[in-house]
Amino acid sequence: MSTQVDLRFVKLLVDLNGSSRICRVFFDEAHTVLLQSGFRGSYAALPTLTSLNIPCILLSATISPGQLQALKVAYSRPELLVIR
Repeated sequence: MSTQVDLRFVKLLVDLNGSSRICRVFFDEAHTVLLQSGFRGSYAALPTLTSLNIPCILLSATISPGQLQALKVAYSRPELLVIR
């Protein structure tokens, strides 16, 4: 069931890409992709989501400076701007 929901969400974002109906995507607790990638199969969709022409805002209050490069790789966003 979870995979079907995840795939429908990804398809929705792909379909809305380039429209004026969606202006950004927020990822709360963005650091969990580094901790739970084996646990949550939906993280496999991240490269698809972040490759769309939709700005992504990654939120994390607990990520350490040493994990920032890994976060950029996990979200396929080398240009990630960090605001502390």
